Amino acid sequence: MSERRQTRIRPQIRPQIRPGHLLWAGAALTGLALAWWLVIFGNIVSEGYGSYAQAGRCLWGRPGYICQLMLSLCTIDYWLIPKSYRPELFQAGAALLALGGAFALFAPKARDSRLP
Repeated sequence: MSERRQTRIRPQIRPQIRPGHLLWAGAALTGLALAWWLVIFGNIVSEGYGSYAQAGRCLWGRPGYICQLMLSLCTIDYWLIPKSYRPELFQAGAALLALGGAFALFAPKARDSRLP
């Protein structure tokens, strides 16, 4: 009987960006932006200087005097939370969520190596 040599083929390990990673990062950034927005504008609305509908425009970063006026009325003095809300955090989170969703829908599915 002859011995058969079996050679193992080592797969190349390449870092891959998976849709779940993008979705998780997008959800984390969006959640952080929503919490930041709620702390800043929730305080302003609770003091009676506007409504959540007016402050909702500032979440995405629509330019206008309403957001600037509401931010100028902010009286929060937390050392961990900056007083001025930056909509770029929410925009980045939304973009990562959209990108992760698109990758999840349109990325080719990995074949099971046990199938012929």
